[in-house]
Amino acid sequence: MMTHQYKIEIAREGKWWMVYIPDIDGVTQARRLSEATTRAREYIALDQNVPYDDISIETASVRMQDPVFRELLESARGIRNMRAHAQTLENEAMRNAQEFALWLTRYGIPVRDVAELLDISPQRVSQLANEQGDERGPGLEGLDPDDVSDLLAKLESSVARRRGVSPSPVTAVKAASPVIGTRLAQPAKVPIKKVPTKAVARAKTGATARRTTGQRRSRG
Repeated sequence: MMTHQYKIEIAREGKWWMVYIPDIDGVTQARRLSEATTRAREYIALDQNVPYDDISIETASVRMQDPVFRELLESARGIRNMRAHAQTLENEAMRNAQEFALWLTRYGIPVRDVAELLDISPQRVSQLANEQGDERGPGLEGLDPDDVSDLLAKLESSVARRRGVSPSPVTAVKAASPVIGTRLAQPAKVPIKKVPTKAVARAKTGATARRTTGQRRSRG
């Protein structure tokens, strides 16, 4: 099958889009921009006596009479490229969010804290963690200690910043610890010296006697 390729130039005139076909010095019109290619193929098929399905159309330009918006196609293509790039970044961010959510939840970080960190709902965090499943996502045994420490430090710092408080020293030490699962040493307990019961009783009796004497003097 032989394909016949033609370029078209589209210009706005009144309420119509005029479709120019320079290769054959032809012109047709369309009410909607989405109809321009179809109208051009119909015109070419009839004028050149070639099958409709064998015609390929490339839009070379889209213009308006207003000089401010004279050329539309290049601007539109630029916006399309930006949207495509944004979609690529969104897909990459989603993959990273899935891995991030899975690692943190498996490491015991509450779903709500992960949601706070990623600025998404807790339900979305659960969905992201479950989408990867056991086969795709890394388990705790696959975590590098430095990576885990970095993730925990970022989590604690982000949550503290959102709540307007300083990161707790204990949490900061845990997040920076290069050893997973190592417990921090507990502070030594200071022994409390017990006072004999009889001494406590004598102290109470003396205090009561002093209060009674003071009351009598005030009445006198």
